[in-house]
Amino acid sequence: MSQDPFVIEQAAVRRSFDRAAARYDESAVLQAEVRARLLERLDYVTLDPSVVLDAGCGTGHSSQALAERYPQARVVALDLSEGMLREARNRPPPGGAFALVCGDAMRLPLADASVDLVFSNLTLQWCTDLDAAFGEFFEPPRVDDLPTIQNIDTVRLLDRTQAVRDDQASDVSASKALADNRLRLVVQGACGLVE
Repeated sequence: MSQDPFVIEQAAVRRSFDRAAARYDESAVLQAEVRARLLERLDYVTLDPSVVLDAGCGTGHSSQALAERYPQARVVALDLSEGMLREARNRPPPGGAFALVCGDAMRLPLADASVDLVFSNLTLQWCTDLDAAFGEFFEPPRVDDLPTIQNIDTVRLLDRTQAVRDDQASDVSASKALADNRLRLVVQGACGLVE
């Protein structure tokens, strides 16, 4: 266990989600709302993916929706928690099947350049190393189109994505600081702390 109270212990995260898996959907109201909104955003994506990664698939709702949306694609449902994957396995795939993979978004157990589209719903906050996760998601892309990550942390995500993708970026740490400051303002604004 880490002495730093701000470090997220991946083993503890896994155990927590394993314990909660059987009843997770009963209280996952926010996750369901964000998932619905993120799936709506895919209406504007013109990509016709062959392989879709649902990073942090949880109990499989997004994976199921992605399989229905992209019936010709192979949907890979990845989660750190075996308990969540067991719940996803029990989800009947009316529109299409998806493959279950137990793994870490910061160290994808997939071949490089094997994914066309990345979907993530409220997962990135559990990653202790966002640079590693973004490196896995974006380096190297399989197609010319940018893989799509969806997460509630959109401002920070877009800034970090640009820093990773931009070969001309001379100071990634400055971009991260800017993203962190923008996120802080977004959160404060949402809480009514700033106008």
